[in-house]
Amino acid sequence: MSKGYWLSQKGEDHGLNSQPGDIWIDDGESMAISNVLCERRQQDGKWGEQNHDPYVWLSILVEEVGEASKAMLESRFSGNEMIRYRDEMVQVAAVALAAIESFDRGTWEDKIRL
Repeated sequence: MSKGYWLSQKGEDHGLNSQPGDIWIDDGESMAISNVLCERRQQDGKWGEQNHDPYVWLSILVEEVGEASKAMLESRFSGNEMIRYRDEMVQVAAVALAAIESFDRGTWEDKIRL
């Protein structure tokens, strides 16, 4: 096994001792990538495999971008912490990844005409 560590779905470093649901993170991967992969696992755990058409995925993604924008504005004008913005951006990236995964599976192609 390459150098790295086990990361919990909550972003906790479990070092070399894995627990159920952990993902292996190579030393070269950034914490941001780790957080996005953990968020993807949480989404799949909550919703199962999602196979929406690209139109639906784009709507979901734009809604997530809207939440990130709201968090940024609240930080700027209400003094809220920036961490919520980062958390929302992790969700944006995870939804984008889920949309790509769904696209690659091609299960939506019979539902719409591109």
